[in-house]
Amino acid sequence: MDTRQCTACKLVKSLDEFYASKHQAGGHRYECKACAKVKAVATRAQRVQRPTPDLPAEKHCPRCHETLPASAFSVDLGNASGLRAYCKRCSSALTRARQLKQPLAPTPPCNECLRLQSARGQTVAPRPIGERFWEKVDMSQGPESCWPWTGATQKGYGAFGTRQGHLERAHRMAWMLTHGEIPDGVNVLHHCDNPLCCNPHPKHLFLGTLSDNTRDMHAKGRDHNFFTAYYAMLSEETLPLFHKLTIDDVRYIYGQHGITSAGSLAQRFSVAESTIYRIWSGRTWDHIEK
Repeated sequence: MDTRQCTACKLVKSLDEFYASKHQAGGHRYECKACAKVKAVATRAQRVQRPTPDLPAEKHCPRCHETLPASAFSVDLGNASGLRAYCKRCSSALTRARQLKQPLAPTPPCNECLRLQSARGQTVAPRPIGERFWEKVDMSQGPESCWPWTGATQKGYGAFGTRQGHLERAHRMAWMLTHGEIPDGVNVLHHCDNPLCCNPHPKHLFLGTLSDNTRDMHAKGRDHNFFTAYYAMLSEETLPLFHKLTIDDVRYIYGQHGITSAGSLAQRFSVAESTIYRIWSGRTWDHIEK
């Protein structure tokens, strides 16, 4: 008889004492049936019971545009009304269409749908954009420190959605809420080099063009030049293990700029002509004093 050990009670039992499972090794669950039942009971006891809302007598279905009794809708405690948005008939039709990969076209709203949408929109006043924005900024480190954005991000920067459906960079929104509109052709740049920082203080954010941003990037060494970073890590001892050229060869090649052709130097040192041109232009080996 095949047996296995239960991971909960540590007892060796026959496979008949385990539930079958195609998702686990051996085709059976790791816990025996008795332990699985005890675990299920404990899980249900710990589950927070949501209060059941008072169900309305009837509800309007936004798809078939009929006002039906509450019994025509499935119960959904996650919804404010306690009922699902669509009636059971429309929900079944949508489920079948989704299974057949034949999505149904949406139906235009009727007068009752528009009335309900208008009523819902009037019950909650729109919050000020500044209130919605600053609650997602962490200012706990003080006015002189970075204020990181805690909301959604896009390409490493904070992203903030406006009422018009436009997605704005968080640091740009912080500048506009504090200092006013940003002129055309001008960007909001970071002095602190922290893309998520939204502190509008001049020590952190400032206005500049793309050229200013590029110059600031080069001045701070954040251009991530692959050749510069790679060759700077090599020493004179490890250099021959990775390259045909030595430091003396590079200095000689640089000194022959305008004297000897790149083809002749490439043939002499068994390298490509592009390697010679990169040395002359400073794209590679620029950390070596020529």
